Amino acid sequence: MEPAGIGSTLLLWGMGLAGHQNVPAALLAVPWSKPENPTEKYFAPILTGLWAISVTGQNDKATLDALIARLGESTDPDWLQSQIIGTLTAITDQRFAYNIDAWRDWWQANRATWRP
Repeated sequence: MEPAGIGSTLLLWGMGLAGHQNVPAALLAVPWSKPENPTEKYFAPILTGLWAISVTGQNDKATLDALIARLGESTDPDWLQSQIIGTLTAITDQRFAYNIDAWRDWWQANRATWRP
């Protein structure tokens, strides 16, 4: 991993531990580019960002927009999509599991009145 990735990951981890709800939504749009490894273990900023969003309850519109937009991304491994869905479930209390259309429909219907 590049030094910048390590630094970002550690910063996001610290933010989560401290309860800071400032994970940048732009981080959630970065395409997954890590090569597969046999153990499926990765040290990547997006994973730590998803964790920090979940533990801090960061559920502002920009974060939800980015997470909903990321659903169904064809370059993402299935387990990353699962992490995104888990994060959405944790911060919205909605239970649509892997039904991407239901997530999108819910957000379209609720975005205008959403209050974190």
